[in-house]
Amino acid sequence: MAAVEEEFQAEKLIRKMRSLRELHGYTQQEVAQQLHVERSTYTWYELGRVIPIRWYGWPPFTAFR
Repeated sequence: MAAVEEEFQAEKLIRKMRSLRELHGYTQQEVAQQLHVERSTYTWYELGRVIPIRWYGWPPFTAFR
């Protein structure tokens, strides 16, 4: 059950990352630079294909300040 909850939380975070990025008018490249990752890596985050190991306790939303 915990795995299902973690997956649900990850999906919510992914949707929120994209919506915040679009709301603020940032490109994926701009957010990736703020997070110190390649643009392609950030794209995979938004697509939910990759969840970074440091996901938990990692504040991705600091890029939107």
